Parts: sequence; C-alpha cells; structure tokens
Amino acid sequence: MKTNENNVSIILIPQAVYKEVIIEGKRLHKAGVATMGKALADRWIQAVRLKGNQMVNVKRFLASGGIGRGEAESLSLAMSRKHHYSQEYGKCRMTLAKAAEEAGVTIWEMMACLRQKKIPAQYDLDDLKHDLDGILSRRRGKLPASKI
Repeated sequence: MKTNENNVSIILIPQAVYKEVIIEGKRLHKAGVATMGKALADRWIQAVRLKGNQMVNVKRFLASGGIGRGEAESLSLAMSRKHHYSQEYGKCRMTLAKAAEEAGVTIWEMMACLRQKKIPAQYDLDDLKHDLDGILSRRRGKLPASKI
C-alpha cells in the first residue's frame, strides 16, 4: 500500500466522495469535516480523479440505479485497483501478498480475482517457504519455518 512522507498508509477516495464529505459537509456544518480536512492536508487520505474505463463503470453503476455517485466512483476505483494489481502480479512484477495489499483486498480476495481472470499462480516452493516464514514469525515470535 502506498504511504505518505510519514510512512502512513494512504487511503484513496474518488472526487465524488470528496465533494460529498468535504464540500457538502462544510456547507451543512457536519461533524467530522475538520477531521477529514486534516487527513487530506496530512495526505493520508487523497482524492483522485477517475478516468477512462473507471468512468465507464461509474456510468454503468449509476444507470443500474440504487446508488449515488460517491458509491459508484468508490466501486469503480476499487475494481480498477484490483484489476491493475492482478495484472501486475500476472506479469510477475509483484508477489500475491503485495498485489493484494496494494489493491486493498485480502490475499483470498486477490486469489479469487486471479482465478476469475484466469491469471495463473506465480508461486513456487521458495515463495511458499518465504510466506510461511513471514506468517510464522508474526505468530510465533520470530521463529523461522525451518526450525519448526
């Protein structure tokens, strides 16, 4: 996941959510606007503009009805991030764990996305050992898998 200059994870929100929360929130004197404004100023929440296929998806979501623009843009942003990082994984540019982290989903969700897109696993015995060492070190006080 991307981090800001203070090494804090960055949360991306689409412009429609920014407008709903900050612009409309200020106009309506809603609680929490100052907190969101500070998060934006500190750059751990960042507003992004959607483009291309992201906007096509927004229009499709809005046409189906039942959700507002902020929700439609949020869904489209999440879908495009998952798509992008699944492609990066498929090109062996990052691990499964990193792809899931960058996309903001669990490893299991990323694996389901990869299966749906028919992207083959890029995983060998060394990857398994590395992942097991990482999992076990977090769960058992830094004991490597080879010692278990």
